[in-house]
Amino acid sequence: MKVSTRGRYAMKTLTDLALCNPDEYIHLNDIACRQNISKKYLEQILPVLCKAGILQTSRGPAGGYKLCKDPSEISAAQILSLTEGSLEVCHWLCDDETNADLWGGLNSSISDYLESITLDDLKKDELTRLETEKTAAESSAPVLSLQSQK
Repeated sequence: MKVSTRGRYAMKTLTDLALCNPDEYIHLNDIACRQNISKKYLEQILPVLCKAGILQTSRGPAGGYKLCKDPSEISAAQILSLTEGSLEVCHWLCDDETNADLWGGLNSSISDYLESITLDDLKKDELTRLETEKTAAESSAPVLSLQSQK
């Protein structure tokens, strides 16, 4: 399995939406801007996620995208399967009897790991990253001292 830009952008977009109010539709332009992803590229990825029942879309001025399910119900494996196809690292190697257990075990390990990670986990990781960034920025900000003038 090779994770392409399509798969990475789907993960970033869904993590972005998981951080938003679940009752509000988020404009495509806002997602594209926050994640630094081309709007045209997102227009190719998001319909796949809508068709699979992960996203819901609404048209109009208050329209946009939102998650259809709770982030804890969406696995990284689901997202990558939709955007990348097979999760097998080496599907053609498993057909070879030589070392078939090795390649099959590798595929199972990767699949199990991706199934164990949910969008909620990614959301929590992103919140931690953002909080760490904020704390670092605050601690490196210059401190202004006001001295009384005489």
